Amino acid sequence: MVGDSHAGSLRSGVQMAVKGKMAFAFMAQSSHYFGMLDPEPRLPQLYEHVGQGDVVLLASRLTLTQRPVYFRGTGSSHPYASDPRVLAHYATGLLPWLRRVGAKLVLLGDNYGLSRDGSLCRPTGRTNPCAYSEASILSGFGCGSHQAPNGRCPSPSHNALRQYEAAMQAFADEHHDVVHFFPQLDLWLTPDGQGSNLIPGTRTNGYVDQGHVNRQGSLYLWPFLCDAFERWGFFD
Repeated sequence: MVGDSHAGSLRSGVQMAVKGKMAFAFMAQSSHYFGMLDPEPRLPQLYEHVGQGDVVLLASRLTLTQRPVYFRGTGSSHPYASDPRVLAHYATGLLPWLRRVGAKLVLLGDNYGLSRDGSLCRPTGRTNPCAYSEASILSGFGCGSHQAPNGRCPSPSHNALRQYEAAMQAFADEHHDVVHFFPQLDLWLTPDGQGSNLIPGTRTNGYVDQGHVNRQGSLYLWPFLCDAFERWGFFD
């Protein structure tokens, strides 16, 4: 499993999903945006250790090697993982090697970014300051601490999360022999299209801050991940 801090936040759920079925290896860290620029220090490690039947899970909201500073109003050209330049890099650099060694790639989708830390949202009655809706997602909100001063995600053409999911799914469909996509957004919504920091159907907080799930949130995803991995034939 490779990526940035978003990969780190999903670690517990992925570990449980493959427990007793596949070995788990982890090469992700906070503030490290994997996959866009060469030389990438993790790529040689990946090339050295991944082989026939292995699965590379990539979870990374951003992809360059420097932290963006959207909230200071300076702007940034740092693309999201669904940016066409990033996907082209995967298609020409990563996928030929995966096909050659007989491995698969799973792109792990992102969760909604809250307007404040989930750990600070303690709903009283029917009010939850971390609440959001499908309308919030479609409006280009949901990038958490990476949002611009107006609360929206920078460069909405790339960063609206539904567009992000659509781009990642289209990429997986195009390269279906080697790529799978695991979306998260709908898993955090109730049947009526409402979301918050709470794990759906519970009063348990699933976020450690604005944009990262905590251990409970990661474990919530465990059965969904396990089902997807089994459906894709990883446990055969």
